[in-house]
Amino acid sequence: MKTQNRILTVVFICVLVLTACSPAATETQAPVPTATIVPSPTPRPEKNVSLNKPVRVSASWVVDPPERAVNGNPNDWWGAGGPIPQWIEVDLEGIYSVSRIKVINEGPTGYAAYQVFGRGPDNVNRLLHVFEGSKTNNQTLEFTPDTPWEDISTIRIEINSGSGWVGFREVQVFSRDEPMSLPTSPESTTPLFLAQVDTDTLETITPENAVLMKQVAMLGRGPINSLAWSPDGTMLAVASPLGVWLYDPKDLKSSPRLLEGHTRDVLSVIFSPVSW
Repeated sequence: MKTQNRILTVVFICVLVLTACSPAATETQAPVPTATIVPSPTPRPEKNVSLNKPVRVSASWVVDPPERAVNGNPNDWWGAGGPIPQWIEVDLEGIYSVSRIKVINEGPTGYAAYQVFGRGPDNVNRLLHVFEGSKTNNQTLEFTPDTPWEDISTIRIEINSGSGWVGFREVQVFSRDEPMSLPTSPESTTPLFLAQVDTDTLETITPENAVLMKQVAMLGRGPINSLAWSPDGTMLAVASPLGVWLYDPKDLKSSPRLLEGHTRDVLSVIFSPVSW
């Protein structure tokens, strides 16, 4: 009996020793949450929304029409046919969020400031940016605003300083968004001279009837390249890209007479003192 008790005591002591020497149970730790990285959305690519859009200008040389400023070809240009001041407007034919504007200069050179305006359906010009500083031929001017210019349907650039004739190789307006439609106006936008034409009698222009075309109106008279008074002071001659205009100085509001037949820009004009 005593031997049996000794054995039980030894076993009990061994169990206590093993229990004391066994490693403490480790606490179960909660898993560390993994940060989820959400990629930024890829911005839409920019699109030149001024490409081949309607253009209006202060003046244009016959051989360098304004359409060249938006045709996407930097190897030709719009030329105003004269020095400052000049302006050019591009009708975007929609309401855009404009992300960038790019202008490739043709002239003037030297110090010049080009004011860039944006106009929306409210028909109010807002100054967006000024390209100011030294200008050279074929120079690229570019500006990206911090946030896009909103509600722009027309871009206008005014050139009021600089030396030499005015012209742009390209006017490019960029947007990442689809345009909103322009509001329709109940007022007619038909020019007066077209309103007087019976459109029901008009025919499609074809190679066969093109020779029968007649001029119904002329918009603008071009920039003034030169002025000359007649020897007796009764006539004022004005040289322009369209030809020579003869004005009555006593009534400058009356329509002048155009001397036709010129095929290129008329740069100067003078009266002959002998034949007059």
